[in-house]
Amino acid sequence: MEPEKLKEILAQHQLWLDTNGEHGEAAHLQGADLSYSKLKGANLAGAKMQGAYLTGADFTHVLYNKEDLSGVLVLPALPLFPVQEKAT
Repeated sequence: MEPEKLKEILAQHQLWLDTNGEHGEAAHLQGADLSYSKLKGANLAGAKMQGAYLTGADFTHVLYNKEDLSGVLVLPALPLFPVQEKAT
């Protein structure tokens, strides 16, 4: 997912949380590819994230409900470039 689109979704979700659903909307991220996304500090309580791909996503200080994360796929992060051995 493009970072700007995710940022807007998270802003609308935060507004939804802050107004008890009066404004904004809950984040619907089911099946979304959020690999390597910057989610640091986001409040994802009530977000629908079933089946999302979260490999390498920054989940530092993220608030969420475990039931909203059913079926997510988190694979070990792989280096983007091959690691080269240091010549001896």
